[in-house]
Amino acid sequence: MYDDVFPAPAQAPATAPTPGPAATSASGSVNGQPRAARQADDVAPLRAAYAWQRRIAGATVLGFFALYVLLTVYVPSATGAGLGEGLNLGLVLGLLQLPVTVAALIVYERTALRRIDPLVDRARARREEGR
Repeated sequence: MYDDVFPAPAQAPATAPTPGPAATSASGSVNGQPRAARQADDVAPLRAAYAWQRRIAGATVLGFFALYVLLTVYVPSATGAGLGEGLNLGLVLGLLQLPVTVAALIVYERTALRRIDPLVDRARARREEGR
């Protein structure tokens, strides 16, 4: 889905499987699977997790902004409605864009620590094993 952003690494031509447990060739292939293919397998869940993160964060910030713009364009009487001394709904929604963006960034960071960092650690451990 996001291959144009995170292109898969070029895969080396497959070699014939070698006998024995986890036989490593000089080119870095293990049991006939090239290193590039193993790394692509390790990175696939990581790509999916990052794509999920980007979609949620982007939808949150852009959705709130779209709500603000649509209300301003199609229901100007609602955004012009007074909420108090010198405040109206349009001004409050405009001022809330910064806190919504900051909240989306904080949630993005926290979920990255919980969901993506363990995937990075696993991929890194597999990569170190394959060396």
